[in-house]
Amino acid sequence: MSSGTPTSSASPSESSYDRTRMRQWARGRARSAGIDRRDLLKLVAAASAAAPLIPAAASPAHAAQSLAGVVKPLPPELFTVRGTNAETNFSALRDTGLLTPADRFFVRNHTATPVVDATDWTLTVWGDGLAGGPVDFSYEALRALPAVSRTAFVECAGNGRSFFTSQQGQQVGGTAWTLGAIGTARWRG
Repeated sequence: MSSGTPTSSASPSESSYDRTRMRQWARGRARSAGIDRRDLLKLVAAASAAAPLIPAAASPAHAAQSLAGVVKPLPPELFTVRGTNAETNFSALRDTGLLTPADRFFVRNHTATPVVDATDWTLTVWGDGLAGGPVDFSYEALRALPAVSRTAFVECAGNGRSFFTSQQGQQVGGTAWTLGAIGTARWRG
C-alpha cells in the first residue's frame, strides 16, 4: 500500500455488487428492498444524529489509514483495513466498557460516504407500503421527527469469515473478517 491506494480483497461478486449499487445510487435508482419505511426513517435519523460524533481527525501521534469514500479516521492501532472495510482490533476495545466508542466502531463499506449540504439535501422514500406515492424529507424535517435511543449490537454477517478457510478448510469469497466486525452502541434517531 505504498501508493496510498487501498487494495481490494473483495471477491469478484462482491466487487461487482459494489459497482452496481454505486451506479444505482448515482442514478437515484437504489431502493431499500425489504426495509420497512419506519425502520428506514429511524436508520436515516440515527445516522444524521451520529454524524457529529465521528472525530474530525485522527490522533496527531498516529497517522491514520484511509479508505476511499470513508470519512472516519482509521488509525492502525485501532483498525485493520480489509479491502474497502475496516475491522476493529480487539486490543483497541480494552477498557472501553460494554459500549463501543464511535471512533472504534468497525466500518462495513459498500459505497462511498455521501457528503451532503444539509440546506438542500432531501431524502425520497418510496415503496409498496407507502400510500400516496413517494415522500420527500429535508434534513431539517428528519431532525424534527421524534427521537428515540436504543442500545443495539451490530455484527456484519461475514464476521469470522476468515475462519472458514483456517478451521473448515473451505475457501469463501468476501471480506476476510476475523472477529472485529462487531460493536455495541447507544443509537439515537
